[in-house]
Amino acid sequence: MKNCNILILFLCCVFPIQSITIREKIKLNGEISKVTSFLYKNEYDNAKNILLNIKNTYPTSEYNTIANYFLAQIGYSTRDFYSALYYIELAKEELTDNRLTPSYKEKIRMLIALLYYETGATVEAEKEFQALLGCENINFIETSRLYLGLLSYEKNDLANARYYLLNINPKLLHSKEKEIYHYLMNFVSWSKIETKDIGYGDPNICTLYAKNDVIYIGLWNGGLIRYNYILDEYNFFHAPTLPSNEVRAVYEAGNYLWIGTNNGIAKLNKRDDTFTTIPSFENMRITDIYSDNNNVYIGTLGNGCIIYNLESEEYYRILDNANISVMKKFQNKLFIATYNAKLYSFNISNKNLKEESLLKKNRCVIKGIQSNADEDTLCFVTYGGGIFLYNDRTKKVKNYNQKNYPEITNDYFMTAAENENIFYCGSLGNGIYSLDNEGLHKFSVSDFYIGNDIQKILYHCGYLFIATLGEGVLIKKMTHN
Repeated sequence: MKNCNILILFLCCVFPIQSITIREKIKLNGEISKVTSFLYKNEYDNAKNILLNIKNTYPTSEYNTIANYFLAQIGYSTRDFYSALYYIELAKEELTDNRLTPSYKEKIRMLIALLYYETGATVEAEKEFQALLGCENINFIETSRLYLGLLSYEKNDLANARYYLLNINPKLLHSKEKEIYHYLMNFVSWSKIETKDIGYGDPNICTLYAKNDVIYIGLWNGGLIRYNYILDEYNFFHAPTLPSNEVRAVYEAGNYLWIGTNNGIAKLNKRDDTFTTIPSFENMRITDIYSDNNNVYIGTLGNGCIIYNLESEEYYRILDNANISVMKKFQNKLFIATYNAKLYSFNISNKNLKEESLLKKNRCVIKGIQSNADEDTLCFVTYGGGIFLYNDRTKKVKNYNQKNYPEITNDYFMTAAENENIFYCGSLGNGIYSLDNEGLHKFSVSDFYIGNDIQKILYHCGYLFIATLGEGVLIKKMTHN
């Protein structure tokens, strides 16, 4: 111990810790401010001259470490990574210096991690990024998650890549990092159910319904798929178990899954996987099914809307002989759209049916109706007339179409879904648009999938399921950022 103390005393005499005055610190802080200004303007030579002068004049002060950090930053910015690594490792040796502020220590650690990644020292980079997850700088935390996701993706560890990337707030990333983030999200947040490889091999989806970890996929001409998207397991049902392989609507009522086809209705008992058909609906072409726990509302082609009471098993028709395109409950009314571009509301309490005039300017078939979580807004998507947004408080309607919004390249929409007061509207031929208080936006689908013909959109348990014509079902893990 005595020898150790003598050694420390000797080192301090040979390499004394430089003590600088308050006046000098004020001057040096001003010099560092000039450096940051030069770096912002990419005037690297001017910045480097100041930093090298600081190193020569104050070789054992904390400003020498700060100068090494900025010299490394210049090397990183100019992609001279090995020169940058030399300076940042000099700075790293002084991380225990109590004269350095926590902010500078975190900046040094972040630059070390980035330079390790750029020079191929991925194991060391991963270790440094992991350590930065506990730092105080929230931007550094998000950058660390980004690179940990990138490192996991490069190792083909998609589970870890999803874990890191799906927890990022992209608003805290700078422009270069956002490019990496969006590129990676193309891979890790998207997947696909290849329905063409299941059963009759139909890639054309008509309808979707989800419950817990299971999604039911109704195919245009290939039966019904029950898919557990967590376990990646599926079952396939087809005719003659179903009345037809053309499945048009699926909805749960009681202990049964009601499956509407082009030739009647089958009920799937979820307890024992047995099927029954309802004789009264044989040969009926079903377009939509909805339930409010007391009744099942069944939309048809040619037989109007049928209201089936679950307790009494009795039913009656409204809008007899009409062709129903879609139905949606809003507040205490069931809105019913028909293929002749009419819109009706059925009051569930007093059984009053009336034709609605909410969309006076609409002359096109309504293909989808969706309400928001607050139940004060309705979104109507039409086949040829674009999107209509109706505000129930103000009684005002706004039409989003090609004429008013050039980002819409055609007005043929098929479906609408809602999540966190954002409407997702699926078109025929032009993908998906999102609509919220900030306006209309094109919703980007992964570059790996075409997915332009959207038949149905369903948001469920943090996932967006997109039923397409020709591309199966696309799945996006949604984030809250």
